[in-house]
Amino acid sequence: AAGLARGRHLASFELHLTDALLRYTQHLRRGRLDPVTLLPAPPDTAAAHEAALLLHRALAQGAFPGALSQVQPRTRSYRLLQAAWSRTLHQSSTADSLRLMRDTVAGFRRVAINLERLRWDTTATAEYALVNIPAYRLQVVRNGQVLQTHRVIVGKPELPTPVLSSRIIVFVTAPEWRVPYSIAVRELLPEPQRDPSFLYDHQYRLYDGRGRRINPWHVNWQRMTPEKFAYSVRQLAGRQNALGNVVFYFPNQHTVFLHDTPARTAFTQAVRALSHGCVRVENPLKLAEYLLRREGQADLIRPMYTSVKSHAKQRFDLAQGLPIYIRYYTCETDQGRLRFLPDVYGLDAPLQAAFFAE
Repeated sequence: AAGLARGRHLASFELHLTDALLRYTQHLRRGRLDPVTLLPAPPDTAAAHEAALLLHRALAQGAFPGALSQVQPRTRSYRLLQAAWSRTLHQSSTADSLRLMRDTVAGFRRVAINLERLRWDTTATAEYALVNIPAYRLQVVRNGQVLQTHRVIVGKPELPTPVLSSRIIVFVTAPEWRVPYSIAVRELLPEPQRDPSFLYDHQYRLYDGRGRRINPWHVNWQRMTPEKFAYSVRQLAGRQNALGNVVFYFPNQHTVFLHDTPARTAFTQAVRALSHGCVRVENPLKLAEYLLRREGQADLIRPMYTSVKSHAKQRFDLAQGLPIYIRYYTCETDQGRLRFLPDVYGLDAPLQAAFFAE
């Protein structure tokens, strides 16, 4: 009887251990939490079957530790962050480590949740543009090498830039800006109430509901309210245009895009969460050049600059397009060293609470 009980106990132990290994393998590849709800990720039958096959092969080949490490994401950001964390823990100078992390536990938690974010990302390709919101930076990466780096301005905390994956399929030089209604009534409306010439001075044009041009001096601005404002506003191409010289479009449900800006001194600020949600890019024409060369359309670079100089709108369609990933990582690597970034939108705390919940 004792032997039978012991056998049952060992069988139960092995069953639970196998179940834990399978779950660990799935979590290592795809993350423990659902990225939207932050609840434990629901079971995935296909992923469980894949994990079981992998573990079976690893045991048969006697390569169990190596097989587990191969389960992890192989993206550039994941590998670099994991390597930097390992070096930080084992570096000889504890003073550098303490200065960098301040607190080993806090540092561990921040690295852990960002590795979790990286495990959620299953869309990485060989060539892409990556915007990391907390880094205020866009990078063009090909085969693990950074080809271009641009400082960016992202959405304010109250109007955050969304995390998304898409593909840049077109860009437009010398664009006209169709001012969103919310910006028109909240930010533009007070200006003509003070001075009706503001709209013309800043290259704005006013249209009624039928698309007819309206003379701003014929509007009684003093009696105008957001509720009565029934106009659309467009800003002509030019040096004052809020979209600057170029805008890059990619399909997404949030209607955000990349664009230039006339307020280029803002790129020198340390904190650059200043926009209404879209991403403003420093030196965006360098990105446009890269896209054209990548498409085999280098002969269009000169006409592109002519369009910008003459304020004549021109559209450039991209047959290949370039994948773009907008992400939120609050730690990263800088020349092999771990670097913590500001939690611009306060997203770390809820993720930490869910990830380390007992």
